[in-house]
Amino acid sequence: MAKKRKRKAGPSGGSYQRGGGFNTMKKARSPGARGSAMAASAAAAVESDAAVAGSAKAEASLSSANQIGPSASVVKLTDGTKEKHDPRLIIVLEKANLETVKTSRGLELLNCDDHLSLHRKFKKDPKDSRPDILHQCLLTLLDSPLNKAGLLKVYVRSNKNVLIDVAPTIRIPRTFKRFAGLMVQLLHKLKIRSASSSTALLKVIQSSSLQQRLPMDALKYSTAVSA
Repeated sequence: MAKKRKRKAGPSGGSYQRGGGFNTMKKARSPGARGSAMAASAAAAVESDAAVAGSAKAEASLSSANQIGPSASVVKLTDGTKEKHDPRLIIVLEKANLETVKTSRGLELLNCDDHLSLHRKFKKDPKDSRPDILHQCLLTLLDSPLNKAGLLKVYVRSNKNVLIDVAPTIRIPRTFKRFAGLMVQLLHKLKIRSASSSTALLKVIQSSSLQQRLPMDALKYSTAVSA
């Protein structure tokens, strides 16, 4: 007659099996606890979706506000008239080296690299013939995010007291040689128009009219290399 083996009690109410160790008994979750956990996770997911939707809506409204730009305001000019203007930064590039000379190749923009012999002949300082500085300044200003947002206005006044109105939409030539040809054309024709429309991209205006183009209450700052 075979003897019955007694099973040893395992941890957590389990039983000991031969070769398998203790077989623990798992407690089944009640349907109520499981349902409440699923409902809580679903509510958390709904709140997360609502937060994401609210964030996307806020970003979209901020993006549309940035595209619209700042609101226009009515400002009083120095001549007493009132005009509607957007808040802008006005930059005047003073003492720009813009002077034309006649050579065997025709009219050219005087510069220290191509006309050293003329500087010696007329005893001019080559440091005073640097139109390349103006070229780099215009490229930097007109390519800036401020100008692309419509918040920048640029004027140029040469060392010969020639005032130039620069349109914000102009694309300045990247090479200095083409820029020099453009400046020679401007100084002799007094205006450069767009090829696709009659809009003046560059034009020579009266030097005394600059003060009339500035708002009366505008803050003015002056910078200099020697400062």
